[in-house]
Amino acid sequence: MRLVYFGIIALTLTACATQSPLKGRKSIDQVPMYGGMNRSSVPRLKAADERLVEGSLRKYGNREKAAAELVERGIRFYLQGDLAFAMKRFNQAWILNPDNPEVYWGFASVLKEQESYCEAMNMIDKSLSFGRYFTGLYADAGRIIVLCTVSDSSLSLDQRKKRLQRAETLYAEASRRDDNKGYVFASRATACYWLGDYADAWRMVKKAREAGTPPQDEFMSMLRKKMPEPPTM
Repeated sequence: MRLVYFGIIALTLTACATQSPLKGRKSIDQVPMYGGMNRSSVPRLKAADERLVEGSLRKYGNREKAAAELVERGIRFYLQGDLAFAMKRFNQAWILNPDNPEVYWGFASVLKEQESYCEAMNMIDKSLSFGRYFTGLYADAGRIIVLCTVSDSSLSLDQRKKRLQRAETLYAEASRRDDNKGYVFASRATACYWLGDYADAWRMVKKAREAGTPPQDEFMSMLRKKMPEPPTM
């Protein structure tokens, strides 16, 4: 990814305050992969998709490059807090290249900010299924899995344990492979927070600071309300 991580901790710990106020039923372009609808069966949508493909081929030469550019545009909107336009761009990228794992990473990021944590987990699982490593993926996946686990009261203790073990494995792999260790530690600090392990959250904060990527001020304020900063920090 050529841009900064749009990562799950890039904006806030909860839903973006600036996200589009979609009420009731969402527009189809606000659902990942357009909700699975057959767009070719709707003449207007089919024509729009054909124009997208034709224009992209003229400008970028192939669908893969065009999709990568749309992913980056989606990231920019995401970082600005415009989740509606971010989702639109990720959907367009999906039309062009459904085999780009960063598209599903983008879907997961938007869904996470909308507090649809388990839907986000489904999308991040799709991204992981391609087996293509890219910076930020494993840390983001670990945190999404934690958020889904914490929010899903239907899970048995065994299911919860397995989910959290998987998140731990992803974080360990992120720590090993990602260049930006501070990002991994900062993400892990937020995961510890949501699990109620505030002492471990502070330990991750310390590591993130030492690595040069401290967590955001909003998170630090939330953590201090749960547990004062240890004097050794």
